[in-house]
Amino acid sequence: MADRIVKPDTGNDLVIQNDDASAKIEINEDGTVTITGTLTLPASSFGDGNITNVGDISLDTISSDPGTSIGVTLGTDAGDDFNVGSGKLLVEGDTSLVSITGDFKVGGNNIEDSGGVVALTFDGSGNTNLSDKILQRPTIKDYAETGNAIGVTGSAETIDITSGNVITATLDDNCTFTFSNPSASGSCCSFTLILTQDGSGSRAVTWPASVQWASSTAPTLSSGAADVDIFAFITVDAGTTWFGFTAGLDMDI
Repeated sequence: MADRIVKPDTGNDLVIQNDDASAKIEINEDGTVTITGTLTLPASSFGDGNITNVGDISLDTISSDPGTSIGVTLGTDAGDDFNVGSGKLLVEGDTSLVSITGDFKVGGNNIEDSGGVVALTFDGSGNTNLSDKILQRPTIKDYAETGNAIGVTGSAETIDITSGNVITATLDDNCTFTFSNPSASGSCCSFTLILTQDGSGSRAVTWPASVQWASSTAPTLSSGAADVDIFAFITVDAGTTWFGFTAGLDMDI
């Protein structure tokens, strides 16, 4: 059969190849086997598709039939690793440590913890949502708070904390405020409100009944046209009580 050749190679190696050597198996004297070309491993020939190996396997592509999965079981000794791309993805069998060299891309939107709870959600625009989970002991540098520019208030305005924790608004009428969607009870939720009088001035505010001011006395807003007043609010019981503070009145801008 002219298209199949079995021959010794240099040293004590044995080579099985086709006529033009585009596909061949080299059994080397050092105990390694080198395969050139495509190696097809039918499930029926390898115990339902399983391969047990104590050395290295180098593959260009690993695939499975539709509806089936590929499992890799590592040893538990040092060096029993799953290594892809010369360390670009490395799973250590003895420590279960996963190391990634280069960029990490998530195909879906969620990252779950070991309990199956979603810890992070990505929106596809570079934003990350922790869904009220705890971010413990971070050191934060050069950060910003999301602003919520309401515009003119009209006679009634709801401040939704989920839209931002620094709120700017212009009073164009006497306004009754409502605060919504604070953090859950037991967590501290706060926001800053920057109020500007319109060109007429003398607009008044009715605060939610849940707001407690020092000495139970709400501040008197500045009344001049375009005057700016700044207030801060804090709650630790999901908005049952808001503590209100005057940060500045008649601020010059």
